[in-house]
Amino acid sequence: MYDELAACTWLDPSLVTKSQDVFMDVDLSHGPSYGRTLAWSEKMKPRIELPLVHAQLDVDVPRFTKMVVQLLSAK
Repeated sequence: MYDELAACTWLDPSLVTKSQDVFMDVDLSHGPSYGRTLAWSEKMKPRIELPLVHAQLDVDVPRFTKMVVQLLSAK
């Protein structure tokens, strides 16, 4: 539920319980690993230009689930 998680944490950032700033790249080669994300800490990143992103590592699952159900059942 990646899209739902992105939308809910945009609406309520407090759903995120653990996050970290990491350097990230996305595999855009048209092969079996297309779309795979790769992330490194400052200490481990390769010596190329990479964007620093704020990665969500954990979420309050019960609150997220409740929010999704409420939003999808709203009239």
